[in-house]
Amino acid sequence: MTREEQIEQKAKGLGQKYFPNKYNIWARPNHEAQCVEFACKEMVKWVDEHPKDAPWEGILIHGNNDAYRLGYKNAIEKACEWLRRTQPQAIFPDTMIERFKKAMNEQQ
Repeated sequence: MTREEQIEQKAKGLGQKYFPNKYNIWARPNHEAQCVEFACKEMVKWVDEHPKDAPWEGILIHGNNDAYRLGYKNAIEKACEWLRRTQPQAIFPDTMIERFKKAMNEQQ
């Protein structure tokens, strides 16, 4: 499986984990899950494009230490800040961003 396929699979999985289709209104697409997928992909793209801006660079691979946890938490905070700054409230209201933050913290 390619990296892009892994990213796509994980993003879709997180979208369904926190906004399952079974709880969606049947008459419309599952926009909430799609927004989570979009946010996950955007975070990966940003980190790939800004490796020097990522203070957690080089420590995420060592998952069982304080530096990793701090780096992971900082990454989530940066993603939430970016969502608030760049996405309209209609697409990513603060409640969705907080749910996204909680979901990402549970992944750690």
